[in-house]
Amino acid sequence: MMSVKLRAKRVLAVLMSAVLLYGGLPVSPTVAVAEQAQASDVTTPQSDGSGSSGAAETDGIIVTVGNSSSDGLGLLSLDGEQAKDSAEAREVKGQLEAAGMSVTVTLTDSEGSSVMVARPAEGQSVEDAVAAAKSVNGVTSVQPNYVYELVDDRDEEDVSGEDLASQIGLESAFAVNDPIAKISSPTARRNQYWAYSTNLPKAWSNAGDSSHRSTVAVLDSSIYAAHEDLSTNVLSGYAYDAMNRKHMSLGTSDPTSNVGHGSHIAGIIAATSNNGRGIAGASYNCQVLPVMVINDAGKGNTASIILGITYAAQMARQHPEWGLRTINMSLRVGSSANGDKLLHQTIKSALDDYGIVCVCAGGNRKTPASPNTVDKHSYPSDFDECMSVTALTTDGTDWEYTELNGAKDISTPGVSITSVGTGSFDSYTKFSGSSQATAVASGTLGLLFSAVPTATVDQVKEAVYSTARPVKSSGTTRRPSNGSHGVLDADAALDYLRVHHFTDIDYQRDWVYTGGWLGYVVKNKLMGEHIGNLFGPNDFLTRGQLATILYRRANPTSTATTNSANFANNETPFRDNSSKQYYTAAMNWAYKQGIFTGDGDGSSTVRPNAGLTRQEAALVFYRYAIKNGANPSGASASSYASAPDAGSVDSWASAGVGWCFAHKLMTGDGATHALNPRDMTTRAQMAKLVTVLVRDTLS
Repeated sequence: MMSVKLRAKRVLAVLMSAVLLYGGLPVSPTVAVAEQAQASDVTTPQSDGSGSSGAAETDGIIVTVGNSSSDGLGLLSLDGEQAKDSAEAREVKGQLEAAGMSVTVTLTDSEGSSVMVARPAEGQSVEDAVAAAKSVNGVTSVQPNYVYELVDDRDEEDVSGEDLASQIGLESAFAVNDPIAKISSPTARRNQYWAYSTNLPKAWSNAGDSSHRSTVAVLDSSIYAAHEDLSTNVLSGYAYDAMNRKHMSLGTSDPTSNVGHGSHIAGIIAATSNNGRGIAGASYNCQVLPVMVINDAGKGNTASIILGITYAAQMARQHPEWGLRTINMSLRVGSSANGDKLLHQTIKSALDDYGIVCVCAGGNRKTPASPNTVDKHSYPSDFDECMSVTALTTDGTDWEYTELNGAKDISTPGVSITSVGTGSFDSYTKFSGSSQATAVASGTLGLLFSAVPTATVDQVKEAVYSTARPVKSSGTTRRPSNGSHGVLDADAALDYLRVHHFTDIDYQRDWVYTGGWLGYVVKNKLMGEHIGNLFGPNDFLTRGQLATILYRRANPTSTATTNSANFANNETPFRDNSSKQYYTAAMNWAYKQGIFTGDGDGSSTVRPNAGLTRQEAALVFYRYAIKNGANPSGASASSYASAPDAGSVDSWASAGVGWCFAHKLMTGDGATHALNPRDMTTRAQMAKLVTVLVRDTLS
């Protein structure tokens, strides 16, 4: 029997054939999607007060057909051509129809694997249809096509923009100029308290310009892309209707369906920041890919959600410049649908093969919970691969309607959240629920992936979970039943991620980390990645890199060394200080400060790409320190006379080495106390030198 994971990969590959692009737009498959189930096909369970019910509605069955001996298929078929049904698939379809079932969708990939959505025969239960389909020769697996619906959030007032000016001024300006974002008080009619509660303003400032460096796919209802706070950040030309397998025109789709749920979520994630209007999205201007997976009644099914995830994965592969690493979902199904293996494995495949994480609403109760209530599992949020989000109140305690159990992962504000409305292009409205909390988390992940694009999902999760703050206690606290790591702290997570995403650092043993040197230079943006996600602790530091470190310390807001559009022209006599390089502005500055003076051999060179010896680095540090008012004492050979290799220091470097030795920037080899002045300086050694200079000597 073919493994569940392989079946899911086949299904994902098959479903992908429905969203192949022609001229940049998705084309519909030749077969229409399944109709909604009739009343006789749907099981409607009784509620126990939680949002999760004991049983799940179904919309027919899903049948997979394929060659179980083949395990070499890739996740997706991206050849641009839709394959025809295999003979095996046609045979299976014929047998299903002969048994009275109606096959409404058949999709097949070039390898011959197929997926079919079928309706039971008249009077046949879903359970009997599953059993009957399993007996058909050639069928690999069968399961119900579960019905999913939006998490039931609570809407509040519509907040128009007409009298917004009366609220402005309650908070001082900070990283963004969006008026509602300036208001931190949750008691104000218009506010963005949730950003302050999660430390997002600090994270925005810390992240720098992260606009359009990452994308969040929103699997929800349609989105009001014409809204003043969304139009810039929504990928309208790529919007997709997974219910009907076709490109979706946001200009004609109904943005008010499901009370504008999709628009509200998109606004929390990516409302345009710094446009002087409305709110600021948590992500600070990441992009949103709209994927509609539910109908106007707020319901979708396993097939539509799998297709939505598949489409997002395809877009991530076709457009790597988008940085699509996050999928936001506010969907739920009855707890018995933990057997939705196809959806579960599709989520796993998106994570394992594409590095895309699904961030999901943890669920809302229909009634307030009693102390220590443990809610039933809610899916897809409670799958291990997903990030399950619970809602907090405005005071930071658990919301009495949020579902809690051991499968939850993180908590964010979810009550009275102001975001984009659909009443007009400048309307804003409030909702409460774990959907809103989830959007805060998804937007924060968008920010983290923008700031550290080489980070993996596991590294981002570790950053979010490791830095979470404890949830405040309340009279009905239910923390013992909650697996959440705590309250998301966006700024702390960003700091953690920047330091902990290097794959060439042993965080248990490497002295550059355990000594605090790596953390200091990275958090203060003095040093960062060397290549990709490598810090390069044992690589030699170049002269251009050292000039850049010192320049960044002196000019912390400059982008002349980080944004290629702002790279400078050479303004020095050094003929090898090439224009438009990351180090050019730094070397210009260092020359004017008298910190870098060239090779001194009449060659008019500074060799920005050459490494530095330890004594060369010491001289540069000495010059920089004196320029910044440091105590000049110790700048002589007598300071390091006790070192066993003191005689190896060249006379031109004695002042620098003496000063660095006297002020403990250089302490000699740990075993012999040798200075090794002519050894090349590594990036790990430079991290320590810079930390001692900036933090301990010049502070």
